[in-house]
Amino acid sequence: MSFPLILLLTQYSAWKYIKSRLSSEKVEYEKSGWHDGDTWEKPLYWRARDLLIAQNEVKPILEKIVNAIKINSLLLLTTSISCYITFDFI
Repeated sequence: MSFPLILLLTQYSAWKYIKSRLSSEKVEYEKSGWHDGDTWEKPLYWRARDLLIAQNEVKPILEKIVNAIKINSLLLLTTSISCYITFDFI
C-alpha cells in the first residue's frame, strides 16, 4: 500500500469523525475518564449551525479526499500492473 494512500485514508477517517460529531443530535463526552462519561443534547440553534458546517464545509472536503483516494488507488493499480507485465517478460 502506498504511503500517500495511507495518509489519505487517515485524513478521511478523521474528517468523517468530525462530520459525524457535527451531524449528531447528542454529544458523548467524558469528564475525567472512561467511567464518568455522559451524553449531552445540543440546543436546536447549535444543531442547525453544526449541520450547516457539516454540509457546506466538511462534506466538500470529504468529497475531495474520496476523489484523491480513487485517483491514488487507480495510479497504484496501473503502476502495479505495468511493473508486473514489464518484469514478467524479462
